[in-house]
Formats: sequence, C-alpha cells, structure tokens
Amino acid sequence: MANDPTSPPSRAADTPAPRNRLSRAGIERFLEALSETASVCESLRRAGVPRASVYRRRARDRKFAADWEEALSVGLDLLRDEALRRAVDGVERPVFHGGAQIGRVRDTSDRLLMFLLQAHRPEIYRAPSPAETAAAKAETGTESKLRAAEIEAAKREGATEALNELFREIEEHDRAARTLRR
Repeated sequence: MANDPTSPPSRAADTPAPRNRLSRAGIERFLEALSETASVCESLRRAGVPRASVYRRRARDRKFAADWEEALSVGLDLLRDEALRRAVDGVERPVFHGGAQIGRVRDTSDRLLMFLLQAHRPEIYRAPSPAETAAAKAETGTESKLRAAEIEAAKREGATEALNELFREIEEHDRAARTLRR
C-alpha cells in the first residue's frame, strides 16, 4: 500500500526531523523582552519562540549567549532601579474610611531598601550567615580558652615567682641561722 494516494506521505528514515528554528526576528524579540523583564519565561511568551530552541541556540552560539547575558543584565538593572524607586519614593495607595476614599498615602519600603543595601554593600549591611556566626562563636570560644590559658599561665608564673622568693628567703634565713651558730 505504499502507492496508496490516501495514506500520508512517509518520511525516509534518514531524513532528519524538522527543527524549531529561531528566526532573526524571533531572537531579537526574545532579547528585547529579556532586557525589559529579566524573565526568560516572559520573554519566550512575548517573542513567541520555543524554550528548547533558545536554550539550544545559547548552548552552541557564543554571540547569542553573550547577547542573552547582556539583555538579562539590562533587565536586572531595570528591576534594581524600580526596587530603589519603590524603596525611596514609595508607591501611592488609596486610603478609605467608611467605604469612601478619603485620600492617598505614599508607602516606602525599609525592607526593600535594606535588601538593596545588602546587595550593594554586603560588607556593611549583610547579616552573617549561620556558618559565619558559628565560626565567630567558635573563634570567640577559642579566644576565651586562650585567654583563660594565659591567665592560668600567669598565675603559675606568679606562683613560681612567689615560690622562688620564698626559697630565697628560706636560704637567707638558713644562712643567718648558720652565721649565728658559729
């Protein structure tokens, strides 16, 4: 039945399956959306391109991979700028009383501002991780043990000096007693 005109045409076994190719326009739409959103999923949706295709392209095309990283960086900068605007300038929201809007208030976000400070000045604003806290406690414990050992050694040294002084006094006493006996 290979010659049956009603059956669908068969593809030869050695003919490769068609690939989801990315058009130049699709690539440009994807990169533009990525630079606006910093979201791969949203950029795929906006550009109307298949996920597997862009990841396959990024894996084998260094220029596309570099363009991807640049677009993502631009998008992340925009997100950071918006976060800063919301943290400092705030966001207006309506105020209601008795079911009627009586005004508007601008809410800023100290928490968002703290996240930004932690990201840009971690050496100052980042809270130590649990591992760092544990290491600091261990170090403090070690320092305490060292200090205690130093104090103990000083006590022993002081005790040794006191014993040496006592022995000198005994020797002097013995000499004086021998002198008197003579």
